[in-house]
Amino acid sequence: MKASSHWFSQRASAVALCTLLPAIWWLVPFLKHTPYNDCLHTAKAPFPLIGITLLLIVTLYHARLGMHVIIDDYSRGIKRRLFHFCVDSLLTAVVICLLFSILLLLKGI
Repeated sequence: MKASSHWFSQRASAVALCTLLPAIWWLVPFLKHTPYNDCLHTAKAPFPLIGITLLLIVTLYHARLGMHVIIDDYSRGIKRRLFHFCVDSLLTAVVICLLFSILLLLKGI
């Protein structure tokens, strides 16, 4: 990825996060004192489900771009690069597990 497209991708994902986060911040206090079944029903609605899914995907993309910059610019030595790569891979695995849990939520398991 060229430096200019990398820079633009970081800014675009940051703008997407700035628009998605307030929607989720609005949803969380609403569900705070709600019974579990009502929370599931609300989370299965299209708007919250799409918002949460997009938030997870954009967060992963933005974090991976940031980790790529950290690895390229600031990591000196093989141990540090390996550590940052492991952190990046762990973050990816966590977000994939969260997306899988959203799929399970859709199926009602």
